[in-house]
Amino acid sequence: MTVPGISTPNPIGFSEEENRKAYELSQQQRKLKKKKAAAKASGDKETEKKLREKIKLKSDEIDKFCEDNKLKRYYNRELVTEQITKKVAKAEDSVETQKFKKANKTVTSQETQKVEKSENSDIIESGSDDVSEFKMLGKIETQPLEEEFGKLMTDEIIVTNERIDHIKERHPEDYELFELHGRDTVNNPDIIIKDSKNSETVFMIKQLEDTNLNVVAKLILETGNPNHKNSVMTFYRIRNRNLKKLLDKNKTLYKKE
Repeated sequence: MTVPGISTPNPIGFSEEENRKAYELSQQQRKLKKKKAAAKASGDKETEKKLREKIKLKSDEIDKFCEDNKLKRYYNRELVTEQITKKVAKAEDSVETQKFKKANKTVTSQETQKVEKSENSDIIESGSDDVSEFKMLGKIETQPLEEEFGKLMTDEIIVTNERIDHIKERHPEDYELFELHGRDTVNNPDIIIKDSKNSETVFMIKQLEDTNLNVVAKLILETGNPNHKNSVMTFYRIRNRNLKKLLDKNKTLYKKE
């Protein structure tokens, strides 16, 4: 006796043509990156700028094709030698790795303070029994935020281990990007957008060549709990068209010139 799906696997829709097309698009993107790297090396800024725009358009095309055909996008296929070299150098540079670990040192209750995830707001509180470790990401630029929300309690921003686990679970394909660019996104965002649906919440956007990164952060005002800190709630990639929708529906607080 055979039971469909148990004794024999159910057929899965698979199109070699769709996967081939996705691969071809990724290689077209790779060629554009090579040309841009060459233009950058030669100091041809005008050509580099034009190629950067083409790369973004090609990235949107790849995203749409993968989304329409339910395919996973493999960013490693689009890496060029310059990017691979940087990744290897980063992995092999033990001195810089130690600096990174030190900068991202996990603060435990024995060292400085205990933190707690708030029941409703994903904010942490010190000195609580319900604790989770957190990592300091750095200090945010408060001026554009305080012009909109008022005085902040602190310019420090953190991410708890609980939120890291959330990113790994809900956006597993994006977690490596968070490790690479999360700190820079909150410390040096290209765009800051006010979240019109949630109080004291902002979207911090970092624009890369082939995608955009979005850190959703909860702010703590001076009138709030002094034991709370600005905190990362989640992180994910956001396509250009979705970023445009976000900009259209919400107030832009800052945009890098």
